[in-house]
Amino acid sequence: MRLLMNVRDTGTSSGISVQTHQVGRALVDRGHSIDLQYLEEGIFHPDYETFCDSVTEVPAFDLEARHPVRSLRAMGPGVRAGVASKPDVVYVNRFRALTWGRRVASQLGRPVVCH
Repeated sequence: MRLLMNVRDTGTSSGISVQTHQVGRALVDRGHSIDLQYLEEGIFHPDYETFCDSVTEVPAFDLEARHPVRSLRAMGPGVRAGVASKPDVVYVNRFRALTWGRRVASQLGRPVVCH
């Protein structure tokens, strides 16, 4: 199964960043393939490059309540890259990125998982 995953940074700045790295590695070890999108580079970046099919920096995932139109536009490159990767499942690791995940998934008729 091909998954599209997102993470704010490819480092250890938060528990979410660490668990995304661990879950991603475990999924690949079980035979899945991953395309990863991220906002900021961190110390796990070289490792992600070894087990993900693609690792792509994008400008935004979150829908910002104070600036919804601006944040929707900022998600555009990530949505386009996500659609191009043709995932079977969009795996979102933070509820604030659900709009990005739904935009990708709805264009492909794919499910979204939020963890």
